[in-house]
Amino acid sequence: VSEANRALVAQINREGIDLYNRSLFDDAITCFERARTLFPKHAGIQLNIVQALIGKVKAGDPDVRVKLAAEEGLALIASLIDEGHSQYARYKKLQSMMEKS
Repeated sequence: VSEANRALVAQINREGIDLYNRSLFDDAITCFERARTLFPKHAGIQLNIVQALIGKVKAGDPDVRVKLAAEEGLALIASLIDEGHSQYARYKKLQSMMEKS
């Protein structure tokens, strides 16, 4: 993976987080999905997408496909990481948030 790609992903990720923080969930998801095209198995990017999807659900998005996409994202993340992974605690937190929504 090139340094240029890493820098691009970091920039896209920062932009997506800013959009998420402003509750612009669809725009945030679009950003994170751009980053995912470069790093399809990057757990942090996958978690960002799931977090934005959960944000949409919590904001009252009635589309059941949003919740299903979040659940599918969590299942994918579960296949990518284990308890020793640095993102595992975040994964468990998002999993708990999803169960409560």
